[in-house]
Parts: sequence; C-alpha cells; structure tokens
Amino acid sequence: MGGGRGLETVSKTRFGTIIHSAKSVHRNIPIISQVVKRGEFDLSDLGEYFKDSLSGGWRTKTASSFVTILGQLVDIGSPATTVLAHLESNEASPADVFVYWHAFLQATSEVLHDEAQEIPNHVRSEILGILNYHDCQVFVDGNLLDGADVYLAGAYLHPGYLDSDLFKFKHRQATEKHTDLTGVLYPSIFCHVTEFLSKVSQKEIFHGNKPALTRWKGHAKAFKTQFLEEMKKYGRRQPPYNQAFTEQQGIMLWWRSLEDQEFGQILPVQLFEPLFIRANSMAEECTVSILQGGTKQVLKKAMQNGKGLDLGTENDNDNDFTMSL
Repeated sequence: MGGGRGLETVSKTRFGTIIHSAKSVHRNIPIISQVVKRGEFDLSDLGEYFKDSLSGGWRTKTASSFVTILGQLVDIGSPATTVLAHLESNEASPADVFVYWHAFLQATSEVLHDEAQEIPNHVRSEILGILNYHDCQVFVDGNLLDGADVYLAGAYLHPGYLDSDLFKFKHRQATEKHTDLTGVLYPSIFCHVTEFLSKVSQKEIFHGNKPALTRWKGHAKAFKTQFLEEMKKYGRRQPPYNQAFTEQQGIMLWWRSLEDQEFGQILPVQLFEPLFIRANSMAEECTVSILQGGTKQVLKKAMQNGKGLDLGTENDNDNDFTMSL
C-alpha cells in the first residue's frame, strides 16, 4: 500500500521523537485503516480514529478529525525536528545555532499562519507565545542567555550572512554616542558584537597566549582604536573585508587570508574561538563559558604575531580594553 517505513516509538527522552512517531502514524494511516477494517488486530478504542464509514467508504467524522489534527501536529513540529537534527551535529557552530534557531521560528510561524491548515486561533496564539518565551529565554533576558552573545557574534561575523535579512528582527535603532556608524550594516547589532568582543579581548590579552593579542597589554587606547576601525571596515564591507566569500573556500580560510593586513591585525586573529567552537561539543562547553565571563586561558596555541604597528611604551594604567558604543 506504499506506507513506507513502519511505526516509530516515542523514546524516553522524547524531544523530537513525538513528531517522528506522529509522522510514522500519519504515513501509515491507509495500512492501519485496512487492518482495522479487516479486524486483523484489535486497537480497542483507538480503532475509532482509523475507521471508514459503513455507507460510503470514506473516513468517519472522528477519523477525519484525527487525521487533520495529526497532520497539523506533524507540520507544526517538523521544523523543530529538522533543526534539531542539524544542531546535534558535532560540527555545528555558534553561527549555525543562530541561523537554524531563527529558521525554525520562521518556518513554524508560516505553518501557524497558513490558512489552509485551519489552526484554531487559540492554539496558534498559545504556540506563538511558547516560541516567543523561549526566544526571549535564549536571546533577550532569560536563563539561557549565556550563549546568546557567542551565537550572535558568530552569525554577524560570518561574511556569508552579513548582507542578508537574518538580523532584521534582532536589529534595533542604534543609539550612537560618539561613533560614526554610517554605512555599517545593522549598527545596533554591530555595537553589541563589538562590545562583546572587546570583553573577550580583555581576557585574551591578559590570560591568552596569542602574541598578536597579548602584545596589546598596556596599550588599551591604541587597541580600541585599531579594533573599532577593523570592525567598522567589516561592517561596511570595506577592504580588506570586501573580498568574495564562497562556501567552497569556507569561513576559516576567508578569515585567515586577512591576517596581518593593515586592518587585519586583531579581528581575524581574535575570532577563531567565537566562530569555530562546536556548539554541541561537551569538550568545548568550557570555552563558551570562558568567552562569556571566565578568566582562564582561552587559546590553545599561539599564532603568528601581527606586524606593522608601533605600540610605543607599555602603560600599566592603559589596560581597560572593554568598549561601550
């Protein structure tokens, strides 16, 4: 009868297996209906959901309603299970978390607002409320906020995403204090990411082992001037950050090709942890923690020192590398 794979059970951990199980029931409805019709297996009260009417061969009202609601459950839950499969990969990056999370929200919202689904308003409102709550939990003011800066920075500093609409719902009008952000893409996000990375820099300069960063100790003012200029050039797609990016090249090679250029002294060297830590790796959870607020060593190996800048004499009083834009 072309039912495809058989039925799938719901695992003890549940998660997306409820949706996988619902899909298996949905695709096997014709077979289950035939089993009920022939009396080959007693499904007890559940058999009512698979019965055809005695007169016309079409589904009963109960069975028809069950098929409709089951289909709605599958359609609403499928974006989440698809995203979960991608994020469970050991290669998932912080940028992937940001992208797939928002793809899941958008895809689910489209299903909920699809008039053909005929989803009751109260159901739609309740589900949207749940999604909004968890979005705030991760990205606004919730108890899962710890990783939000890493996810946002990873996505914003992915050259393939900067020009996209990915950030339009997170972007707010920037309150410009003393910084000219003319031409910078998504300036409020730019400010947030820049401030976050300056805090990361503070820790790396004092507790890391990359000469290209530790050499700035005692030169916070010069560091902030250089770093902000590099960030603005990236945000404006100005040289050297205007070179083409391809998936074949990959983001790691794209950033590494910018090292040691006049405006590639800090940003390309600094970004390897926020961009390339694996979001689903227990071994690297400590790295995320350090990036957010720890003071332990972040870096595992030294990288070649940047060249071309005369920092002058080290000043012990010039060691605040954090920025507020």
